[in-house]
Amino acid sequence: MTAEILISAVLLPMIGSFVVVLLTKASYRIRAIFSLTIAAITFCLLLSVASTVWATGTLIVRTDWMSELGIGLILYADPLAIFFALIASFFGVIALLYSLRDMMHEAGTTRYYALMLLFLSSMIGLVIAGNFLVLYAFWELVGLCSYSLIGFYKEKRESNRASFKALFITRTFGICLLVGAVILFILTGSFDIPVVFQKLQAAGSNSMITLALALFILASMAKSVQFPLHTWLPDATVAPSAVTSFLHAAAMVKAGVYLISRTYPIIQLIDAGPYLSFIVATIGTVTLTLCTMAAWVQYDVKRVLAFSTASQIGYMFLGIGIGTGFGAVGGLFHCLNHAVFKGLLFLCAGCLIYATGTKNLNEMGGLAKRMPVTAAAMVIGALSVVGVPPLNGFASKLMIYEAA
Repeated sequence: MTAEILISAVLLPMIGSFVVVLLTKASYRIRAIFSLTIAAITFCLLLSVASTVWATGTLIVRTDWMSELGIGLILYADPLAIFFALIASFFGVIALLYSLRDMMHEAGTTRYYALMLLFLSSMIGLVIAGNFLVLYAFWELVGLCSYSLIGFYKEKRESNRASFKALFITRTFGICLLVGAVILFILTGSFDIPVVFQKLQAAGSNSMITLALALFILASMAKSVQFPLHTWLPDATVAPSAVTSFLHAAAMVKAGVYLISRTYPIIQLIDAGPYLSFIVATIGTVTLTLCTMAAWVQYDVKRVLAFSTASQIGYMFLGIGIGTGFGAVGGLFHCLNHAVFKGLLFLCAGCLIYATGTKNLNEMGGLAKRMPVTAAAMVIGALSVVGVPPLNGFASKLMIYEAA
């Protein structure tokens, strides 16, 4: 029964996406509430799977479709996959709930809700995929959905440029993931992630394994906006506020963090592992330093938060790259905390833009009296990003510092 629930959690939002298209002539409220309901059910399904996984261990769902070519559909639900899937589904619900009012007066809402559900489905599929080819397929689907949502206001030139830039960078370096997977297939004869790990453990160190992992790191850098491949993210803030919140908090940019975390056991196996870990940690350190500095000179409220996202993901790369279990846990804990406070900040930024009609911080001021709830939420979110105790950002950053 749990296997069917896991499959449903991946397929339900995808099916819901097509149903939304069929509801084009229905009222906006029906389409919006239907999409929100699908996302909420998906989250509940994943909670059910999570309770089973944490009680009994890893759940593997396997089909024999094209198994002779190593392309069977395998869903691999372990605590790491469920952790990322729950983050994606929960913030998918939050983003769609926010969209009920935020998108009410926009044109193209059928396209919007269909893409948001497909985005949610592809992100869940990416983290639960038990096969590198299936993972790559969802990896590219996530990129296509983000491309369409970033360019939602297709009549605006800046939206078109931003969406193309995001697609070009992530798609170009996404090929590195495919090439790396093919290299591992040549070495092990399988694309199945559990089988690959098992055979690589028996095979020991190999220069080709190092090459495959280096390619995975490149793919992760592009997806998770690490320097110097971070430049598409600030431009992507032209998307609707709910999209930017979902993209920054739980989807797309967390895919690279997941890939590094998933391949972490392989890095630990090989002789070059310490060097690769050092590279990952260095990438994270450089990114968190430079992108924080870049945020200081922005006047667009969303661009400030976008550069902050890149810097906070740099913390995650640093934690995982330290190469110890404590560092990895700190990096993943910061992944969760970042989803909470950055999702909060982007939704608050959307409220500011909605109320003032501008993104320019120089044109804002004195809003706390008129928007006290938003002001309080932004202060809490900002202090959490900074790492002020006892807020959640302090706890995860302290773990990363101690691990370092």
